[in-house]
Amino acid sequence: MPATREVRAPDGLTWRLRRLVVPMWMRPITPASATIEYAEAARSGAMGAGRYAGPAVLFGLIWSVAALPLLPGVLALRRLGVVPWTVEAKARPWGRRGPPIVLLYSVRRPAAVADVLDSLARALERGDGAPLVEGAERVEI
Repeated sequence: MPATREVRAPDGLTWRLRRLVVPMWMRPITPASATIEYAEAARSGAMGAGRYAGPAVLFGLIWSVAALPLLPGVLALRRLGVVPWTVEAKARPWGRRGPPIVLLYSVRRPAAVADVLDSLARALERGDGAPLVEGAERVEI
């Protein structure tokens, strides 16, 4: 199974589909996501929220390095079906500078990941916006 797949929707969006190996809670906070998150907080009235973007990125990096030894255990639990795999579909309608459209699906059975990727690719090629995929549960972010 290829690491990533790209499909083109009828509306012109290019979707990148992939199975995430590192769980979401182990991923570092990127400067772009921290800046967007804290800019939204500042707009909503949290004064001085933008100044915390740097420390958030630093803490995210430290957290990722500290959590790295747990990855083999997480992968073993995923193979047993205890911890679900995450399938991600991402499109960038506004280019690299704008926020992406991200669809996340949780898959319990390790053998079903390839089938979920195929079903999701076919649904996105048909033009379904946020399809329901058999064998996967949609994750809200």
